[in-house]
Amino acid sequence: MAAFFELDSARVCVVAIDGASARRVLLLHGNPSHLGHFQGIVPAVCRHAGVIAYDHPGYGRSSAFGDGEVTLERSARLGVAVLDALGVDHPVDVIGHSHGGMVAIAMAALTPERVRSIVVMGTGAAPAPVGYRLLRTLPGVAAVGRRLTALTGVAVRCSFAPDAPPAGFVARQIEELRARPEVLDAMVQLARDDPGAKATAYARRVEVPALVVHGAHDMLVAARHGRRLAAIVRHGRFVHVTGGHMVHIAHPERVGPLLDAWLAG
Repeated sequence: MAAFFELDSARVCVVAIDGASARRVLLLHGNPSHLGHFQGIVPAVCRHAGVIAYDHPGYGRSSAFGDGEVTLERSARLGVAVLDALGVDHPVDVIGHSHGGMVAIAMAALTPERVRSIVVMGTGAAPAPVGYRLLRTLPGVAAVGRRLTALTGVAVRCSFAPDAPPAGFVARQIEELRARPEVLDAMVQLARDDPGAKATAYARRVEVPALVVHGAHDMLVAARHGRRLAAIVRHGRFVHVTGGHMVHIAHPERVGPLLDAWLAG
């Protein structure tokens, strides 16, 4: 069941699921996405730990930050604030997808005492993927973005390629965007912070074990970006799996065993 917390000027939707032990795993979704997109990998995680997931401000059921400012550092602090709100004071394993992987890296660098290990999926080092570069540099993209919902289907299909999206997924994404068009503004704000460059710098400070999982056919963030990131992190390990950017949704049967083995080890 979801709970809501007032954290850093945002009303944040948080879900906590009990697992096999008192250990906890924090799930951080990508841009754009929401906590529900981790559903397929939760069973693998719960074999080892309880799960904590939340919608980043501006996404899913969470309100945007009150002042609208979004930085990678603020996102990392929010992750710690969610743990504090739930009374979790021991180090947690952090699993982040895409932009959420950058947040996981920042958390491990800025608050190492709160992080036991990190897993980043579909996350790359600088330079930023072309999609982020476009969001960051095109003038007025936030204003015109509300007119671009017709392109959502194309973007979703590219994120799943070479696989097809699950049945009904594209329609649900379009409906969610129509219901909450301000998500496009949140996307732009995250991109304009140049998180790829920041995450690359923070990766050099990460001392905890790190697993970098990447879809071998990822069209949004090429696998070479993940390899570069794994090489930067001191204790980094790179694993590629068959699939695209959203491989954790399209093929949880491929990602789940990797997480199972990682958490067991």
